[in-house]
Amino acid sequence: METKTGRSCLFCGDGLRGRTDKRFCDDVCRNRWHNHSRRAPKMSDRARSIQRQLIKNRAILLTLLRTRKRCLVKRETLIRAGFYFEVYSHVNRSGGRVKTYCLDVGYKDRGGGCVEIGVSGEGLGIFQ
Repeated sequence: METKTGRSCLFCGDGLRGRTDKRFCDDVCRNRWHNHSRRAPKMSDRARSIQRQLIKNRAILLTLLRTRKRCLVKRETLIRAGFYFEVYSHVNRSGGRVKTYCLDVGYKDRGGGCVEIGVSGEGLGIFQ
């Protein structure tokens, strides 16, 4: 069936032959069109930089925790490891306590230059 439909491929624009409900000229164009339409929007350099630092902050916290649920570390230790306190994913304020998170790993200031680190489980109540 070699009939020209008068329509064109959604990806490359070539004329379509065959079925009247055909949208793409071949599987390659179909796959490319779907991959292109589902691609995440490009991030700015600033957003990419923040995302990298957030992931680095989380990795530093997890390295210091090792296998524990929570621990106490000196603020200086975090800074020397390359941790930036200005980069975090969210903050939880409850009962006068401020808990700052790098995705699923949180920390809070304990005073005296110490920071308590913990991993959130089912909820965000890691520091009881």
